[in-house]
Order: sequence, then C-alpha cells, then structure tokens
Amino acid sequence: MSPRNSEGTEEVSLHYLIDGYNLIQSKPDYFPDSIRSARRHLVEAIAENRPQGSVRNTITVFFDGQPGVSSPPEKKVKVVYTSGAEADDYIEREVLKSPRPAEMVAVTNDKLLRKKVKAAGGRYMALDEFIPRLFPPHKKKEPFTESGITPSLQNKITGDLKKKWGGDKNDRKE
Repeated sequence: MSPRNSEGTEEVSLHYLIDGYNLIQSKPDYFPDSIRSARRHLVEAIAENRPQGSVRNTITVFFDGQPGVSSPPEKKVKVVYTSGAEADDYIEREVLKSPRPAEMVAVTNDKLLRKKVKAAGGRYMALDEFIPRLFPPHKKKEPFTESGITPSLQNKITGDLKKKWGGDKNDRKE
C-alpha cells in the first residue's frame, strides 16, 4: 500500500528515468567539453537542484557504456552504466518491469522511446520542460574552466585546500 497524505489520499512517488548523454547533447552549452566532466556536472546539478521536485521522487540517470575512472558515485542520484546496451533499452525495461508504470517518467525527446514508454503505461517529459528545472533561470550559469569545473567550485576547492594545508607560500612569513 502506498503512503497517504494528511487528507487520506494516496501519495504518488515519481521515478524519473534520464538518458544522460541525450540530455547532455541536447544542451551542449550547459556542459563542459570533456564527457567525464559533463557526466559529473549533470549528476551534481541533479543532486543540487532536485529537478524531480518532491524528496519522495527519485531519478536514475542512464549512461551508455562503462563508468570512467573519475565517475564517483553520487548518493542522491542513481547512475547506471549500460555496458554496451543503449540507455533507451534500459529505460523501457525499467518501465516494463515496474509494478507501478504510471509513476515512471522518461525524460526524453526520442519519439520512439516516448511511444514505448506510453504503451507500457509510463509517462514522459520533454527535455525542454525538464532542463529549466535542472538549471533554474534564477541560478546564474557559470562558464567552465579548462579543467571542466566552474570558477566558484575552483575557488571553493582552493579555499578548502588552503584551510587544510595552511594557505599558500605567499601567505607565510619567513
């Protein structure tokens, strides 16, 4: 039985299923050039901005292929690497095997995948509807440095390192 809200009606939890590379390729100006950095940026943006809304809603991001060496796990976002299969196939399979397909939301512009998800009882959302949730307009989009991180993250890392290691050699008195 599903949880009920204060009015006694059943609460619905949605599970968003995202083809990560499809989203990255649809808005290349939102992501760094390096594919590893782009994957990391997407997962971090999802964790930070919660585009799925309610804390009860979940997201799984599917990436075609194998995880890279620098693919740290993100606790707030489930990431699945498809190891040779296509992300679309994994997304369709997730909807088909779900006991509650109406709670599954494929985030895609792929017409064939939309048709398959709908036929399986699931829902879909266009990328143009999802992206403003992922990158809210009130949050300023920062450019990326050559290393694939934003200047504010670079400054935070530098500050954290200075705290840990006692500043840089220019700060020390000799």
